[in-house]
Amino acid sequence: MSSRIKVLPEKVANQIAAGEVIERPASVVKELVENALDAQTSRVVIEVRGSGQGYIRVTDTGHGMNPEEAILAFERHATSKVASLEDLFRIQTFGFRGEALPSIASVSKVSLTSKMKEMLTGVRVEVQGGKILKVEEVAANPGTSVEVRDLFYNTPARLKFLKSTMTELSHISDVVIDEALAHPGISFTLIHNARETIQAAGGVQPLERIASIFGRSFARELVEVHQEAYQLVLTGFLGLPSFHRANKNYQKIFVNRRPIRDRVLSHAIQEAYETLMPKGRYPVAILFLQIPPEWVDVNVHPAKVEVRFLDQKGVHDFIVDAIRNTLRNSLKISILPSFHGEFPSSHQLDSKDSIRQAVSNTSWPAILSSEDRSLVPGRKDKSEEWQGGDMETCPTLTQSHDSEPPHQVFSTLRPIGQFHETYILAQTSDELILIDQHAAHERVLYEEFKKKLKASKMDIQPLLFPVTLEFSYRESHLLSEHLEFLSKYGLELEPFGGSTYILKAVPALLMKANYPRLLADVVDQLADPERAPDPEKKMDQILTVMACHAAVRANDSLALDQITALLHQMDQVELPYTCPHGRPTTFKMSVYELEKKFRRT
Repeated sequence: MSSRIKVLPEKVANQIAAGEVIERPASVVKELVENALDAQTSRVVIEVRGSGQGYIRVTDTGHGMNPEEAILAFERHATSKVASLEDLFRIQTFGFRGEALPSIASVSKVSLTSKMKEMLTGVRVEVQGGKILKVEEVAANPGTSVEVRDLFYNTPARLKFLKSTMTELSHISDVVIDEALAHPGISFTLIHNARETIQAAGGVQPLERIASIFGRSFARELVEVHQEAYQLVLTGFLGLPSFHRANKNYQKIFVNRRPIRDRVLSHAIQEAYETLMPKGRYPVAILFLQIPPEWVDVNVHPAKVEVRFLDQKGVHDFIVDAIRNTLRNSLKISILPSFHGEFPSSHQLDSKDSIRQAVSNTSWPAILSSEDRSLVPGRKDKSEEWQGGDMETCPTLTQSHDSEPPHQVFSTLRPIGQFHETYILAQTSDELILIDQHAAHERVLYEEFKKKLKASKMDIQPLLFPVTLEFSYRESHLLSEHLEFLSKYGLELEPFGGSTYILKAVPALLMKANYPRLLADVVDQLADPERAPDPEKKMDQILTVMACHAAVRANDSLALDQITALLHQMDQVELPYTCPHGRPTTFKMSVYELEKKFRRT
């Protein structure tokens, strides 16, 4: 039987210029999973112990290798995926480099077991520090299984750069999640310390795969995007502007099913949502871009996580246009600008630069200035927002009878009413004062939460009907590590099996909050243990999230007595002029300035 794996010609090998591709345990998982995908597997099982440094095993059901191929696979630049220099410019496989197994084996102890479906027995190859120690015939299931032990055992300097078990496992989970999202037809299982942490069944639709990883409530907030232009196709799912997160962890970009990090596409996503959501918040987007392989260079980064487009501006503008078309159609917003140009047909395209010509004239003025969920009438989540009426239903907007406030500024104002049900209007003898009701109330609640927490007097309210919350696998693991921490803030959570938790109690001031979104924002603040700030800063972040969710919002109607109560409460806090995020709460205009505007002076 002829071998499908060949040692590359020196010229091709030099073009690949592999370098170091194994940075941490997650790098091992990524390379081995991609090889499994290229072997046309229907199922991938990843087993990890601890941080992955001591033990990783990746098993697939792919086409397997014969003994000759199994030995050649450990040769540098040996691959079944690239045969000529021209192949480097139309890469369509994932683990295309002839580097993965040799690089892994050079810094660890590797055992590879593989069997082709048509063969009676399989082969096992054991390699240590890059040297083949044993090759033997064994009984095996069809497919390939690779065990990696003692990663970096012979390069102890690299061990110092590994982070905590939690951090390394988080990186491994991200790799598995990305590959699972890119390949909904394939089953993925991640087992950590003999416990199944990710289980994604194969043969499902993309939205089903998203729901299995991030939860059904997450998937319900998404709308589908599909746009084609010549040979560019963008598919995937977008979060509506009301569904945003505190970081970019939920922006997933795939180019030809390869998970990548690309500044051009990331900027396109942010630009498409510009003015549609609050500052400092990030849209949710899971996007798949199909592009002719010769239009994109995937041989830019050793770990294949970055790409370079032949026409970066054309691709950027195509993405912006596709996202805005989707949002326009989903939200029925007529004032969103339309793309009036047409992409030329294939016979009109003389070069790939024609993409740029087709979209470069698209002009995108500022669309909307929207505060949080006030974008679309009738689309607000009523369970999340205070709806006006009885003063008792709005946290803290009642008259305070505490001791004399430290300063008397806002309580001396004469309230006039609201503008756009978002800004409070008040006046002094010679000034008009505008107050952002959400920012002001957020500052009041933040100060109150902080005072109660430091005095250990947080008012906890048990829920009459506990709320079931569904999280992604990663979020669930993160919560399990912080249950005691969150209980100090009055958020009492209890595991309910799998990635589901029961919320049993909340701070009394958060009784009207939308609990799934509140906990999603809290988890976002806990999400990156590598960048975890000092405890005081972390406390501020959690309290800020809680205050934001408890505060009145834009488009909430306030009665005059509620406005008066809020003005009095602003005098009770030390820093009433900014919200906890640093945004200003007030703006003033003097009679003189108004008279100048009307040319009365």
